Amino acid sequence: MPTESLQEKKTVAQTKELKGKSKIQGRTLVRAVINLGKLQIPVRFVPMSHEAKISFHQIHKSCGARIFYKKKCSTCEKEVQDEEIGKIFDAGDGNVIQISDDEIKQAKDGIQRFTFIGVTNWNYDPHLVEKSYVLLPEKKDMTKFYWLLQKSLESTDKKVVGRLKYHSKDMIVAIRNLKNKLVADIVRLSEDVLDLDSLEIAPTIVSPKELDLMNNLVEKLSGEVDYENLTSFVREALTQKLENAVMGKLAAPNTNNTAPKLTESETERLLTEALNEK
Repeated sequence: MPTESLQEKKTVAQTKELKGKSKIQGRTLVRAVINLGKLQIPVRFVPMSHEAKISFHQIHKSCGARIFYKKKCSTCEKEVQDEEIGKIFDAGDGNVIQISDDEIKQAKDGIQRFTFIGVTNWNYDPHLVEKSYVLLPEKKDMTKFYWLLQKSLESTDKKVVGRLKYHSKDMIVAIRNLKNKLVADIVRLSEDVLDLDSLEIAPTIVSPKELDLMNNLVEKLSGEVDYENLTSFVREALTQKLENAVMGKLAAPNTNNTAPKLTESETERLLTEALNEK
């Protein structure tokens, strides 16, 4: 029975881990201060969700070597380094404005990250929410005020609304209670949302009997959705193929009774073949 190498064990472990529920890391996106009059509550924004992806590298099929991209100037066709690259803004009609990284940083830093707008019982439609973040207390000595605000929003069913500046984005933030935590919804600006009234669908006459039949169909198909066990079919299929490829290599006969060693090119070839398998 062949012995698994450390790299092979790691590869199998990584593919198996993708099968389970993704573990969201508490990575702080941005730090801000909730301004309630003179009361300031420092918090950090932690993403409530992320898309678990399986990443692949591009290779040269003939030799299995990795493919890399170089940055080249469109005029002199020379390769340029990051420190040689600047930024411009295209104002249209051939007008461009060059701006330095320092100028961009100064513009961003000069804007207050969170600006209080008001407290409201605003019940916005779910399609307006771009992304949600859980807010965690940033300073221990202000934790009590965090809990007080959470309990207050829970009992009053209200939200704290403000503006958040993150990099070059200007976002509307609605802070609400969810499972004894403060959660911030990034709400899309009205100018960024499709006006449903602008879309026309040809009207159709629906009879009461037709509506009853549709209601019966909907009722027949109704049931509970097991959200906790909903997974990505695509990710599961890819994970299974990757694991089968690695395990198939491990199970191959080994006449020398030594651990099989997979070079990087061989591993990538096996994975590529598994992905291209019909």
